[in-house]
Amino acid sequence: EQRKLVYSQRQKVLEGKELRETIWAWMEESVQVALDQWVQPITKGVGPDTEAFAAWAHRQYGIELSADEAAAGGVETLTARILDPLKKRYDEEEAQIGAEAMRLRERFLLLLKIDQKWKEHLLSMDFLRKGIGLRGRGGVDPKIAYRKEGYELFDAMIAAIKEEVTRMALRVE
Repeated sequence: EQRKLVYSQRQKVLEGKELRETIWAWMEESVQVALDQWVQPITKGVGPDTEAFAAWAHRQYGIELSADEAAAGGVETLTARILDPLKKRYDEEEAQIGAEAMRLRERFLLLLKIDQKWKEHLLSMDFLRKGIGLRGRGGVDPKIAYRKEGYELFDAMIAAIKEEVTRMALRVE
């Protein structure tokens, strides 16, 4: 199942289908995840961590944002504050190098990260398989533990692909 998902995504990239749309959707998703993580967490008395959000915006996309600006803006304002300059930079970059060159760049970046993370995932699954037998001694069914941890590793791999592609999309020369 996981293999089919990765190879179908890879095939879409090879065919050049919806490359810009995919990367842009991932950028929007990453902003929403960051907002959910740092700006909206009113759980157990923990308030927003706008400094962490501002640091993330700078690290992920090179967007300068102070903690005060992050605290003053609502979710819609912050979303626009991050995505609007990204869209402008993406459009400018495409205008500068041309649409065809931009699609080649997107294809290269997506294939690079999908392949890299898939190989790392397979290696992690090998390590998991070798050590899973010890779970039986701990009173845990090794098959259930392997399946559960395998899904967690897969989800982490997908998240890492999205994060790295979106971070690098406007930094590749």
